[in-house]
Amino acid sequence: MVFGGLLVLSGFFIYKSNIAADPVLAMNMSPHSTVENTIDVNSGKSLEELNNLIELAKADGVLTQNEKRILSRKAKECELDLGEIIKDIEAELAANPSKAETEIINQAKKKGDDFEKFIAQKFPKKYYTIKEWAGDKYIKGVYAETTTQPDLMIETKKEKKCFSIECKWRKEFKNDEVTFASKKQLENYMVFQKKKNIPVFITLGIGGEPSAPQNCYILPLDEIKSNSILKNELYKYWKKTAANFYFDIKTNELK
Repeated sequence: MVFGGLLVLSGFFIYKSNIAADPVLAMNMSPHSTVENTIDVNSGKSLEELNNLIELAKADGVLTQNEKRILSRKAKECELDLGEIIKDIEAELAANPSKAETEIINQAKKKGDDFEKFIAQKFPKKYYTIKEWAGDKYIKGVYAETTTQPDLMIETKKEKKCFSIECKWRKEFKNDEVTFASKKQLENYMVFQKKKNIPVFITLGIGGEPSAPQNCYILPLDEIKSNSILKNELYKYWKKTAANFYFDIKTNELK
């Protein structure tokens, strides 16, 4: 596909193929036609989403492999050349090495990261591989695709069986109850579990510090009916904090 210039769409600059490269399309356009009004609403929405993803990928000055995969899917949807997009992103990052506009609520993010690391270390490398570790990077209200899925996707090395874990740490109970996620987050995890057809678990740390919680609980997503849970309902999910985790491939249980 030949690229020529940029398409301005609602204030966003988007890569678009050069209409002049298609003589049939060019002949059929009226003298008053523009590139913008030849694009249907759905296509325009996809282009805007792609541009948002490009800005997101550039936000912290690093283009990751996961971001490239996400861009690849959206570029195919828009029928655009991924290679050209990647080349331009990398050129801009090289020209602006100090650029870092990622918006993160630092203190809350650090606590979340520390608890994720605590949980990740509970899976011995001899038996498990961390396939994906989602981040919470966003810019201008636009989230990376991985921020709507559980934090960790883990695979058993021998059986190649995958499962996912969302890590949540809370300082304490409030009125003998703890809210571990928003309703929207819980909905996202359920959609993810159904789409991927793999079991999802919520690991909940309460008390102590994120890197060394006083108590830890493993909640199977299938057994969760609400985004909050009472203290007296958590006992059956308790997990010894010093012990490693074990995934039973026969029962799909995380212990």
